[in-house]
Amino acid sequence: GQATTYQEVGDPPFGFSQQLNNLNYAKEPGEPGHAGNPGGASIWFSWTPSLAGTATLTVTPQQFNATNLMAVYTGTVVSNLTLVTSNNVAGSFTNSIRFPVTAGTTYRIAVDGFNAGFGATPFQFSVAWSVLTNDSFATPTVLLGSAGVVTNSSVGATKELNEPNHSGDVGGASVWFAWTAPASGPGVFSGTNKI
Repeated sequence: GQATTYQEVGDPPFGFSQQLNNLNYAKEPGEPGHAGNPGGASIWFSWTPSLAGTATLTVTPQQFNATNLMAVYTGTVVSNLTLVTSNNVAGSFTNSIRFPVTAGTTYRIAVDGFNAGFGATPFQFSVAWSVLTNDSFATPTVLLGSAGVVTNSSVGATKELNEPNHSGDVGGASVWFAWTAPASGPGVFSGTNKI
């Protein structure tokens, strides 16, 4: 058998998940090992984000305690892919990876089981993905006008290399905004936490 592209996925709402299993899936000739393991029961996804930013992908096992492998690539030929990032997580723990994405670039995502997909055991899991567009100083959310309200999230945000501390705190999950004042005078910005 061959690995199957299960679904072409677009830009879903934050936290969207799809439940799948890899029973009866196999590995294609020339397919690389994922996250340092040969695997052997891979499911493939193809995703072309329409926004640039920091993507978060998670794989959560639903039934069995088994190591899961996840890897992200670019390229169109399974034997000649370019690795973007990968990870493996043992047991029933969620496997999560974050990586920068470019709008219009197609990413190939492989989810596999450790050492040939746990033999005959189906690995049922859910996968979720999202893109944070203003995690980087270079790609802030632009605020327009002289007044307004913006709802945003720092879930999945990171701290950039050489980014300073803010308000005397080391932080670690910053999001960025840019605003050009339409007129001279005092300006006021306020933030409200929502959990």
